[in-house]
Amino acid sequence: METGNSVMSDLSTLIDHAQALAAQHAPADLLNETVPLAVMLLVAGVGLSVLGAKMARVASTFTFAGAGAVAGFYFARQSGYPMPVCIGAGALVFGVIGYQTMRFWVGVLTAAVLSAVALGAFGYQRVVPHMTEFDQSMQTETVNGEFTFSVPSPEQQAAYRSRSPKQWAQQFWAFATQRDGALEQGALTLGVVAVLTGLCLGVVAMRWALILSTALLGTSFVTAGMSTLVSHYWPEQGYEAFAARPAVFGAIIGGFFVSSFIVQTAITRPVPAAKVERTGP
Repeated sequence: METGNSVMSDLSTLIDHAQALAAQHAPADLLNETVPLAVMLLVAGVGLSVLGAKMARVASTFTFAGAGAVAGFYFARQSGYPMPVCIGAGALVFGVIGYQTMRFWVGVLTAAVLSAVALGAFGYQRVVPHMTEFDQSMQTETVNGEFTFSVPSPEQQAAYRSRSPKQWAQQFWAFATQRDGALEQGALTLGVVAVLTGLCLGVVAMRWALILSTALLGTSFVTAGMSTLVSHYWPEQGYEAFAARPAVFGAIIGGFFVSSFIVQTAITRPVPAAKVERTGP
């Protein structure tokens, strides 16, 4: 029970900080468009979870072709060559590059996803627990080696509230590394291992790497979209429901990921080569 309370306390602190930083520094127009953004995340997440691996090569080819068309457009303006020819040639050349280098880009994607997952889990276990202590340090001062409570001055409070996300992250990271001397080295080692593992997996087992990466990304997008909608329409009820049954919500997210993995495995199954009947001479 104490472990569950500790988990909820850490999550609550993390969510509160994210909401405060977003409210202070995110553009007002972006905050007003949370519902459309959440719907876009949901649609993108479902699409990735079902057809991500199946359509990855097509998406890569057309993305590179589009970049090549843009490059051809600017090249034609600078060189004076016929624009349709430059656009077509650029789209064709870049499209071929995107198609032929698919395995490499799958490795890059897998490396990014695995490193994000690994560092996220590492951060939750080793970094997030320092967040509460970091907040408390703003209200304490050291006297003869002992911490005593103090009320921050108005200037200190204003500086605390006006920090940018980058400033807050730098201050918090410096605080956390002071408390845990092995934190920085552990994060660096884990990140390098995750990146190399993802690159190798993408190059050696492209299909499975694609299924894993798109299932993880799709699940993340769906979770983010649903969380945004719930926090927008039912902020208190949604938080109370999550606080009461975090394991249930974790099981739902895990079930969605497993379902995505199974569906994509089925629809990307290689088609067996047709048996050619041999006829006599």
